[in-house]
Amino acid sequence: MRTTRWGPLTAAAIVLILGWTPGARAQMAPCEASSTVRAALRDLSGRDLDAQAELAAFRALLKRYPNDLFVHQDYQDTAMYPTVKDRDAVIAEYRALADKRKGNPVFEYLAVRPVIGANTKQVLPDLERLAGRVPAAHLSLVRIFQSTAFKDPAKAREHLDAFMTACPTTPTAFQYLRSVEAPDYVKANAEKLRVLLRKRTDANSIRYYTDLWSLEFRVRPAGEHDHLRQQIAEDLKRLRSLGGDDAWHYSILQHGYKLANDSEGAQWAAEQMARFSFYSTRELWLKGHPYPKAGDSPEQRKVFDEALAKASADWVAKWPNSVSAWFDRVDALISAEAPAPADVEAAGEGLLNAVARNPGQMSFGGPRGSSFTLVVAYLYATHGVAVSRLPALVSQGISENDSPAAGSAGLPSDLYPRPAASSRESPYPWLGRVIAVDIWVKVKDTDRARKALSDLQARLDASKPKGDSKDPEQDAKRRAYMSRQVDYWSRLGDLAKLEGRKTDAMTFYQNAMLARSTPPAAGAKDELGEKARALWTELGGGNEAWQAWFSRRDVLGVAGPAASAGLTWAKLEKPLPGFELGDLAGAKWRLADLKGKTTLVGIWATW
Repeated sequence: MRTTRWGPLTAAAIVLILGWTPGARAQMAPCEASSTVRAALRDLSGRDLDAQAELAAFRALLKRYPNDLFVHQDYQDTAMYPTVKDRDAVIAEYRALADKRKGNPVFEYLAVRPVIGANTKQVLPDLERLAGRVPAAHLSLVRIFQSTAFKDPAKAREHLDAFMTACPTTPTAFQYLRSVEAPDYVKANAEKLRVLLRKRTDANSIRYYTDLWSLEFRVRPAGEHDHLRQQIAEDLKRLRSLGGDDAWHYSILQHGYKLANDSEGAQWAAEQMARFSFYSTRELWLKGHPYPKAGDSPEQRKVFDEALAKASADWVAKWPNSVSAWFDRVDALISAEAPAPADVEAAGEGLLNAVARNPGQMSFGGPRGSSFTLVVAYLYATHGVAVSRLPALVSQGISENDSPAAGSAGLPSDLYPRPAASSRESPYPWLGRVIAVDIWVKVKDTDRARKALSDLQARLDASKPKGDSKDPEQDAKRRAYMSRQVDYWSRLGDLAKLEGRKTDAMTFYQNAMLARSTPPAAGAKDELGEKARALWTELGGGNEAWQAWFSRRDVLGVAGPAASAGLTWAKLEKPLPGFELGDLAGAKWRLADLKGKTTLVGIWATW
């Protein structure tokens, strides 16, 4: 028998190591984590870790608490994002763990839990079977039966009640009351939650006050809301007396102060949160430095850009693992007038490294597509930094924008099925190629710019809408096509100007403006118009002629030659109702008389 310095491993010792005994199979799993585990999980959530480091920290925690349900649950929730591949890996990992611990209901539950959302219907019987021994399974079933695809209010309430009966002093279940519609039931349980929270002083229970306040405002009439605010003010005094010094604690206090209409308290809490959270720091900073508005002067925009460049340098120093902080830094330097090349390259590499360490933790869309790599390439091209790296960065960025996952909104779940895929083409492949042209024009690489424009033209031609009135998205496709014409003609103008063909450029810019479905809003920055006006002046054009040239769209109307290039007659499928009309000669015309004939009917009146 294997021995240790304490002696032989006894059956009792084996029981303690494995965490479950045959005789204990009828026992229930714990309702909530121990205070020690709660503190460890809270500490981990408050650390500034990238995705890889966070997973490593969770694995270290699992070595300390190998049988703890709550550590495993938090690890699963972290490890199975952001892709289906990650979720599949977690599913396989926990199936293997369950096989090693046959008969252990906690690990049986942990094996089916990550399947929720992937193949929920398959694991419903297992969850129902396990719920009597693992209360957390009741909450999983509540979540399922409150979802869009499996919505069943009666079953959701049944499992909510079952958890509350099994775990009467655990507040976890009360958060699900937000999705329950029965007002009397919600009111009764909100009162229970208030009584329960008054008895607890642990830091973990503080988080449930946001649920409590939300429920109380929901079930109490408006005439009692002032009284509720006073009650919340008393709650806040108690919560502050309990201590706590992390972003979680202060975010709940801030929420409470806002509900109580205490702006001074909310400001204090926001300032405390800013010590721990990048997003809180950024939100606080933006209150004092609001984004420029349409109509703000170039000087006002410059002041904002300079302030953001300075602030973002501090942000990335304090939160080097934050993709959002680095993204703000890059965005600020794109607008900066003459940043140091070393700062530009450091910002670009910082963003790329943060994205690599945190895959899928932030996505974005907009005029630069959804590729961080292309944003970095655009930064480098704008300031002429690391130009030799641009071909590789542009190629990678276009590939990222071409990916079916570009711009996607997180891990798919069968609990909340996504709408049927639109027949419209994703905008990201187009946007990737538009920014590629901009990059090559900025660095004066005319050969690559022309090649990128040829690719753009091919895509423009392929996206030309067909006159199919049965397509419900026909109008949207036409608008998208017109928008793409603006992109294409304006970039063709940029290249012509770069090559010295300034008259050609003016023609291309005019085509772009004719293709615009609507002019820019009053006060909004019109980059296309500004480029065209600057070139017009450079060519010696006067103001009167410019006004005539610029207003040509008004003369032609939206059906001008460029604007109408992609539009076709659409056949109406609605039958023409019967009629009888008289012409100027007194003859009567009926619908049947015109059957099979191409007919133009002109209708006029005087009044």
